[in-house]
Amino acid sequence: MLSVSRVSCLVFQTVTADAASAADCGASKEVRGESQTPAPAPAPAPDKPEEDPLPTGWKEYKNPEGRPYFHNKDLGSTVWSRPRLSKAEKERLKLQTKDSALAAFLDSV
Repeated sequence: MLSVSRVSCLVFQTVTADAASAADCGASKEVRGESQTPAPAPAPAPDKPEEDPLPTGWKEYKNPEGRPYFHNKDLGSTVWSRPRLSKAEKERLKLQTKDSALAAFLDSV
């Protein structure tokens, strides 16, 4: 049987949603809002997010400080920001990937 002080302490904790007051009352971990088993650690973030490949003709280099820059010899252009594939290049790349996957499958049969 619970004592009156224990019941009033648990009621106070429930009404105030104050985990610290539950700890002061000697309440169990469940009442204080603590889990008995620790939560699993989150998966580590990848070192570098996957990026689209560079458009045709572009190459990535690094300056002496390690900052990446991009150069296209055919255009004679150098830029700091990563060039992006055009919509047409993305579609072509998608089709090439599907074609190569299909070819690999057919070769394996």
